[in-house]
Amino acid sequence: MGIEVWLLVAGVVMAAWAYSRWRHSYWSSRGVSTPPYLPFLGHMHKLLSLSQTRWHYFDEVYHKYGGSTFSGLYEQYRPVLMVGDPDLLRNIFVKDFDHFVDRRKFVTEEGSISNEMLTNLTGDKWKILRGILTPTFTSGKMRSMFPLMCEKADALVSFSLKEAANKPFVDMKVNFGRFTMDSIASCAFGIECNSFKSEVSEFSKYADMFFTFSFSKLLKFTLFNMFPTIGNVLRIKVESPAVNFFANVIEKTIAARNAGQRRGDCLDLLLDARTGVSQSIITDTSTVPHNQSTTTQGQTALETIITDTSTVPHKQSTTTQGQTALETIITDTSTVPHNQSTTTQDRTAQETINHDSSVSNVNIPISQSKEVLTSKSIVAQSVLFLVAGYDTTASTLAFSSFLLAKHPIHQQRLREEIKQIIQEYGDITYQGIMEAKFLDACLMESLRLYPPSTVGERKCTRTYK
Repeated sequence: MGIEVWLLVAGVVMAAWAYSRWRHSYWSSRGVSTPPYLPFLGHMHKLLSLSQTRWHYFDEVYHKYGGSTFSGLYEQYRPVLMVGDPDLLRNIFVKDFDHFVDRRKFVTEEGSISNEMLTNLTGDKWKILRGILTPTFTSGKMRSMFPLMCEKADALVSFSLKEAANKPFVDMKVNFGRFTMDSIASCAFGIECNSFKSEVSEFSKYADMFFTFSFSKLLKFTLFNMFPTIGNVLRIKVESPAVNFFANVIEKTIAARNAGQRRGDCLDLLLDARTGVSQSIITDTSTVPHNQSTTTQGQTALETIITDTSTVPHKQSTTTQGQTALETIITDTSTVPHNQSTTTQDRTAQETINHDSSVSNVNIPISQSKEVLTSKSIVAQSVLFLVAGYDTTASTLAFSSFLLAKHPIHQQRLREEIKQIIQEYGDITYQGIMEAKFLDACLMESLRLYPPSTVGERKCTRTYK
């Protein structure tokens, strides 16, 4: 090749490098600390690494690069803000939530059921659908579901005892997964999975498949979310076969409901909203447990990674800089000191509940609910119900059991509390469980030490100062 070609190649390379430097100066020009990054890739090599989990990297950013307050990251050229300050997080999730309504949208192939899920909706569509779904979790609904959960819990105990008699050890994470799947399917949709009737549970197998990520699957997701047009042109398939399996189950259940079988559960609420049975959807948020944070979902122009870590001293600075269009990933790491007070977290949870009530208590015209609730949308929300609560609940139960096994004194104290409930109410009842303070404390501590989800995301929808 002649010298002109080499000069042209060198010029293109230098121009690309200069462009990368300019795009990666977003945070430094605003005085925000940034971990080391690669040209063109930003921090993608860390966020998609198979040798180091994402939450390990966030933990490193938290301790070394200012993530305890906030730190800037780059998803290729896209600026992302990782926030770790509790007061800042309270502003984002509660006080100034109207600026962070949306969540990052994970796009899959055109026509995919996943694109219709609540977690992928934004703006008014998300608000309307959330208002329709919220009545599923009123105290009356939860109380009516309790006997079904007790029935599944009895099946869990019997199955585990049977395994313990025939096996050298029992994998309780697997058993808790069966219990979770059976409970969600039965309470929300009237589906009997019968996971404890066979050695291999088909429902649990497909639920596990949904959460299994290979390197190729990760690359496909990344391609779709960064270049959705190219992904659709190449007809790359991202949706897991598990989605199709659960969609087929839900479609059969909907057909049975349309034939006249009703249970007043989540699926009936969705079907009623579509057909316009109710003139409005009014939610009751007084039934949310006092310490439970109800996360809302939603997102815009610059997207943010926000990290929720209780390791931050409460007196830390909470000043934010003008951030328009920050794409957000909100992460909760398990690095919290064991003796750290959780008062701030509890208060944030309660404020979030109060805020959610204002979002949920709205009248939704029938025409709007019909527009949002297509047949595909109903199937999508039902599949989301089945898979979203599966691994999170099973992991929480598994870690709670693990911690109780490690601390027999606390295990005995919890056993005594349950005995007192049975003595007072004659059995394990919904009201008794709601009053079990030490049981609640054990679950909260398990979630603090081993959060089943380490990342939450919000997208800034308008200028925030």
